[in-house]
Amino acid sequence: MGSFRLPKLWKRLSIVIGALVLLCLFYSSPDAGWTQWQPETAHVPVSACAGFDFASVSQDLHARMKAESDYAPAEIGQFVCGIVNHTMSASAQLECPPTISPRYQSLIPTGIGPSPEIAYFFALNLHQVIHIILPLMGSILEAIRYLGPEHCFLSIVEGRSTDGTYEILADLKPELDAMGVRYYLSRSSLNPLGPGEDRIKDLAELRNMALEPLITGVKQRDVPFGHDPMIIFINDIGICPEDILELVYQQKIQSATMTCAFDWREEGVIHDVWVSRDLAGDLFFDISSDGRIWDSHNLFSHHEDSRRRFSKHLPVQVFSCWGGMVTLDSGPFIDGLVQFRYAEKEDCYQGEPTLLAQDLWRLGLGKVLAVPAVNVAYEYRWTLRAKQDKGYVHDIVNRPRYTNHDELVRWQNEPPEKIKCMPSWDRQSWVDAI
Repeated sequence: MGSFRLPKLWKRLSIVIGALVLLCLFYSSPDAGWTQWQPETAHVPVSACAGFDFASVSQDLHARMKAESDYAPAEIGQFVCGIVNHTMSASAQLECPPTISPRYQSLIPTGIGPSPEIAYFFALNLHQVIHIILPLMGSILEAIRYLGPEHCFLSIVEGRSTDGTYEILADLKPELDAMGVRYYLSRSSLNPLGPGEDRIKDLAELRNMALEPLITGVKQRDVPFGHDPMIIFINDIGICPEDILELVYQQKIQSATMTCAFDWREEGVIHDVWVSRDLAGDLFFDISSDGRIWDSHNLFSHHEDSRRRFSKHLPVQVFSCWGGMVTLDSGPFIDGLVQFRYAEKEDCYQGEPTLLAQDLWRLGLGKVLAVPAVNVAYEYRWTLRAKQDKGYVHDIVNRPRYTNHDELVRWQNEPPEKIKCMPSWDRQSWVDAI
C-alpha cells in the first residue's frame, strides 16, 4: 500500500510546484503589471521645472519680492523653478563661469555601490532671504549637481520669515527629490536679535540644529554618510558655484579643519571682522575704541607672513574666521568633541565661530584657513563690487603667480599666546588664546 501512494504523492507535488513556478514567472514578467517588482526608478519624481526659462521672468520675480508673503502657489512655483534653472547673469549680474573648472574634478566622489555615500553636508540658517534666495540656492544646487546629488545632503533651518522664504524652501522639496538630493527643512522660532535674547547663544543653537540631521544620521545609521562628510555652512550670501567648490577644494588639498571665505560690505570692509583673528591673535584690521573703521584696507598688519600671502591672494592660516561661508571637518562634531556654543561666564564674550576655532585649537586641530580667492557679500550690489574689486575665483587661481607650490600653507601647530577680546568696540583687551 505504501509503495503505491508514494509515486502518486510525488506526482501531485510536482504539479503544485510547476504551477507555482509558472505563477512566479507570470508576476515577474515586465508586462504583468505587478508593481511590487518594478524597478524603483519607475517611482522617481520628475521635475516640474523642465523647460522653465528663468531669464524671461527674472525681472518680474525681482519686482514681486516683498517683506510680507501673499504669493499665490503659481508664484511660489516660479521662484522654485527660478532656483532650479537659475542663471546668475539674469539675477545678480555676476560673471560666474558657465562651466565648472577641471580644477574641481577630484572633489567628485568615485565610490560605486547600490547606496552612494553622503560626502557633503550643506547646512544653512535662513531668515527673510527672499532678496538673495535665487542666486544663493541656485548656486548651491549647481554645486550639488557637479558634486553628485546622491553624495549631498541639504539641511536648512528657517526661522520666522514672512517674505515667502519658508514657502519657497518647502516647495523646493519635490525638485530636490527629482535630483536625488536628501533634504531636511525645519523651522525655529528663535530670534537672536529679539529683546532679552543672547544673540550668540541663539546663533549657536540654530547652527547646531542645522547639523542635527548629520549627527543623528551617523549615530542611527539611517542615512549612508561616508567617513567624516565635509560640512559646508553657508550664510545668506551672493555666491557663484565656484566659490563653494574652491572652499571645498582648499579644505581637501590643505587637509584643513576649518576653511573660510571672505565676506565684504558695500564699502569694501570685511563683514565678519568681529569673529576673525590672525595668527598674532589680533583682528584682521584695527578698529578704534569708538568703533571707527579707519584701517580696514590694511589687512594682517600684525602678522607679516599672513600679510604677504594675502597680498598674493594665497590661502592664509588664521586663528579664527567665518567669512559668510565655511567648510568644516565633521569628525569632531560627530565624536561630540565640539559643537557651536556661547561664552561661559569665565570666557571673553565672543562669537560662536571664534569659540569654535578656540575649541579646535585646544584639541590640536588648529588648521584654520582663510581663502582670499573666495569673495562673497550679502546683497547683489555688494557681491558684484566685491568680485570686481577683489576678484573672482577663476581669475585669481589662474594667474601665473598662483602656483600649486605657493598655494599650500605651512601649518603653524601652536596658537598665539593671546588673542584680542572685544565684547564691544570700547572694551578691547588680551586674553589667553586657549
